[in-house]
Amino acid sequence: MHWSIAVLAGLILISAVVLAAVQWDSQRWDDGRDVFLSDRGSGGPPSPVEIRPRFAEDFYNENAFVTLLVVLDDFSPQTGQISAHVSAVVDKALYEKAYPGETPPSKIRLTVAGLYGWRVAEMPLLEESSQQFESSVNSVPIDLEAWGDPRGFPNDSYGSNNFYYIDNGLGRPSVTLLATPRLAAYHLEASVDDLYLSFLLERRQAEKLWIYTILASPVLLLISLMWLSRRQSQDVGTSALEVVVGLLALLPLRQVLVPEDINQLTWLDVILGVEFVLFIAWLAYAILRSGRQVSRG
Repeated sequence: MHWSIAVLAGLILISAVVLAAVQWDSQRWDDGRDVFLSDRGSGGPPSPVEIRPRFAEDFYNENAFVTLLVVLDDFSPQTGQISAHVSAVVDKALYEKAYPGETPPSKIRLTVAGLYGWRVAEMPLLEESSQQFESSVNSVPIDLEAWGDPRGFPNDSYGSNNFYYIDNGLGRPSVTLLATPRLAAYHLEASVDDLYLSFLLERRQAEKLWIYTILASPVLLLISLMWLSRRQSQDVGTSALEVVVGLLALLPLRQVLVPEDINQLTWLDVILGVEFVLFIAWLAYAILRSGRQVSRG
C-alpha cells in the first residue's frame, strides 16, 4: 500500500513536470517580439523607439505635407488589438509653396496593411493647431492587429507590424505618437517612419522579476517545511497541516498576479500547478514515511 502511494505520487509529479515542459514548448513560438523583429534588415522598418505614456514622440519627415496624430488608447491581449484614434494635420504653407494657387484637400484616406488584413480610415484634414491632441472630434478610431499569446504570461509579448499610406497625392506623412496611461502596464516600442507603423508591447522587466520572486516563495516555503520535518521527525498530522498552509499560500496568487483581461491558462498557472503537485507529493511522502514508522514500531 505504501509503495503504491509513492509510485502514484511520483507519476503525478513526473506528469506535472512533463506537461509543464510541453506547455512551455507550445508557447515559445508565439512570441510577439519575434514578429516585431522579423522584418528588420536592409530596407526594413527603422530601429525601435520606446514610447512612454503621456509623452508625444515625433517621427519627422522634412518633406511631408501631412502629419498623422496617432493616439494609442488601449490594448486587449484577448483580442490582440491595439485601439487607437488618428487625426491628420496639413502644413498649409508648405503645401501652397509646393503647389501655388491650390488648396489642400479637405479629407484624406489612411490605409493600414497589418498582419491579417487592411484597415481604411477617412478623416478630415485639419490645419496646424497647437491643440492637436485635444481635437478628438476630428479623429477617427482604428484598430491595429497584434500577434502574441496571452498564455505565455508573464513572458507574453505582442508585435504589430504594419505599413501605411495616405491618398490624394499628399506623399509620405510625418507621424506623432502618443500613448495613454492605459498602456502604462506595458513596455511599448514603436518602429515608425513614413512607411512603417509597427509596435511591440511586452511586460516590463521589473514586473516579470517581481512575479517570479513571488512564485518562488511557495517553493522556499516547501523546502523549509521539508527541512523542518526531517529535523524534528514530525508525524503525518503535522505534515498535513504544513501542506494545507502551503496550499493556502498558493490559492490567491493567480488572482493577484494575472491581469483581469487574461482568462486563459497561462505559464504562471502551469508553475502554480507544479507547485501544487509538489505540496501534494510531499504529503504523500509524509504518509508513506509515517506508515513505515508505524509498521516498524
